[in-house]
Formats: sequence, structure tokens, C-alpha cells
Amino acid sequence: LLMQHLTQGLAPAKVSGDVEWTINQLDDGGWLIGLLNNKGVDKPQHGMNPTDHAQAQAVTITVPFKVAKSTEWVTEESISWQVAAKGSTLKITVPAGVVRLVAVTPG
Repeated sequence: LLMQHLTQGLAPAKVSGDVEWTINQLDDGGWLIGLLNNKGVDKPQHGMNPTDHAQAQAVTITVPFKVAKSTEWVTEESISWQVAAKGSTLKITVPAGVVRLVAVTPG
């Protein structure tokens, strides 16, 4: 909690939801946000259990700027953001055991 408090506002995006996430600046000035949902994947000592698809996670990404263009690199789908007074917001579902890569170009 201390590290979250100290680093609050330093990253160009805020991710809310029970997933691991990374952020990386792209060569064109945009951002790539990686979302990883580890839930629903059990790895016992011998073999592997089926994925529990009910463990999909709802994620909200908030950026302090208007988004000109955004795509999801894994599914290659265009993404539409909700424009707010202080930036833009995206709500996305990350299925169990899946990685989503969201490319964001500021506008």
C-alpha cells in the first residue's frame, strides 16, 4: 500500500481490477498496457486442471488524456473509450488465464 501511495500519479494510466498489469511507452509516443489474469488456472503437482472460465475479471483503465486511437493487439479489435471531463476510461473483461495488450494513442 505504501508503494501504491508513493507512485500514485506517476504512471500515465491507472488500472483498477484484480489483474497484473504493465505499461510501456511505444516508439510512436503511444502506450501499451498489458493485462494478465492468472485466476482460474490451477497447476497441480501432476498434470493440469481445466481452466475455470468463471474467473474472468472486469478491468477499468483510466488515462488523463483523450484517446485518438486504441486497439487490442491479441484479438486485433478496435477499442472505444468513454471520454470524461478529466480524460478517458475503458472497461474491458480479461478472461481467465488470458493476456490482453491494449495499445493507446493519445489524441
